[in-house]
Amino acid sequence: GNTELSIVIAGARRDLGHLDAALQILESEPLTTKGRADWVTRLRYAYADTLLAAGRKDEAITWFHRVAGTDANKLTDVEERLAALEG
Repeated sequence: GNTELSIVIAGARRDLGHLDAALQILESEPLTTKGRADWVTRLRYAYADTLLAAGRKDEAITWFHRVAGTDANKLTDVEERLAALEG
């Protein structure tokens, strides 16, 4: 739906180096929903990854942990990302 489109648009903005714009797009979506659907996992992962790209490591780690809490279907490499970030 619209969230998936926002993830794609944010990725394009990020690829252009527009990290603040990418974060704003992702922040306009329901990041804090209680849902556990696959789109929630993908949204949170995109947000965490963009935070990391923007140099906001501590916030990124927090959001990668939220991804881990919803990624029952193992859609992402979040466990590996957290292991690398947390050493």
